[in-house]
Amino acid sequence: MSTPEIFRRVRMHYIIQSLFVKCLDEVEPCEDLTDDDMLIAIHNATGPRCALFVPDLPLRFLLEDKLLVC
Repeated sequence: MSTPEIFRRVRMHYIIQSLFVKCLDEVEPCEDLTDDDMLIAIHNATGPRCALFVPDLPLRFLLEDKLLVC
């Protein structure tokens, strides 16, 4: 690996860590969601059976607005 390539990788790592991660840390994913919103999304995705985890699609719909803010 050449020195310029190492510097490019280090720069990319710095940009991701200092800008992107900082922005993600500022996002409050459940700020505007009520417990009922979350329960309805889980129920609609799983039907009458209990869910251990929130399925991908309802989670994406619930958090999509929050990710676009950043």
